[in-house]
Amino acid sequence: MSAARAPVIVTGASGFIGRHLVAELLGRGRAVRALVRHGSGARLPSHPRLEVREIADILDAPWGELLAGGDSLVHLAAIAHRGAPRDPSEERRVRAVNRNAVGEITCAAGACRLRRMVLLSSIGVLGANSGSGAYRSDSPPAPHDFYSLTKLEGERLAAEESRGAGLSVCIVRAPLVFGPDAPGNFARLLAWMRRGVPLPLGALGNRRSLVSVWNLCDLIALCLEHPDADRAPVLAGDDETPSTPELLRRCAHLLGTRARLVAAPVPVLRAAASVFGRAADFERLCGSLVIDTRETCERLGWRPPLTLDEGLRRTLADARGGPGAREN
Repeated sequence: MSAARAPVIVTGASGFIGRHLVAELLGRGRAVRALVRHGSGARLPSHPRLEVREIADILDAPWGELLAGGDSLVHLAAIAHRGAPRDPSEERRVRAVNRNAVGEITCAAGACRLRRMVLLSSIGVLGANSGSGAYRSDSPPAPHDFYSLTKLEGERLAAEESRGAGLSVCIVRAPLVFGPDAPGNFARLLAWMRRGVPLPLGALGNRRSLVSVWNLCDLIALCLEHPDADRAPVLAGDDETPSTPELLRRCAHLLGTRARLVAAPVPVLRAAASVFGRAADFERLCGSLVIDTRETCERLGWRPPLTLDEGLRRTLADARGGPGAREN
């Protein structure tokens, strides 16, 4: 199989981002080998350029066989944010998937002579709150929870294992990813808003970067090919950083309804969230996290193909049973 016709291999291809990425790559004329959890392949469409292979367990997969003959790899599979591990066994599992498996996959990709590996990571490796500034590609890592720490460890292990293997590794750090049928706290907020539940968020003056799944997949596809994509971490983001109340008002407008936002004092909200063990959730939704994507745009010549409003409109139109978001 020639390099030009060799497939892009996508792990986690049956997940929320994976399904959209497979569609994006097929739409660009690429052949795709989708690696999915056992029993989840039915989520993907039938296509002559799509090959689906099932994996029983990411920690015990024959990576040499699965990656052989590929051109490049996008590694999406991970244990996404679930709060602090409940016990040592869960902690070991999260670290094994988000760190150790990344090292094994990187080694196999190098041994199979793949050209490039794109690793989807989280903006959380830089922290939970950017304060009055903005995160940049050269911002120092400051992971704010166990999940973010394991993602940073995965990044570093991929870089270490790729040295001398002829494998180019590109790290993409994403904020909250929204789109139809994605899980997350933001999805629950929107569901409450659609039901007319008053939300005590009207006094928030935060700013929040986010990225639509379509813009993220466009960026990942570009990172597979651009010669400078591996020079520094690539930060993903849409073209605006609205406050949480502004975002909810925009969604309400698109839905033809009104966002019932109550201006509760922010310190009271933060204290209540802490009392109920939801302090981290409060910060993810109500704190400020701003990403400076100018370096990404200049280095790669990229512009988000969809505006924030277009992404929200598509999300709300496509979603059945409510819009969603995945938190990175």
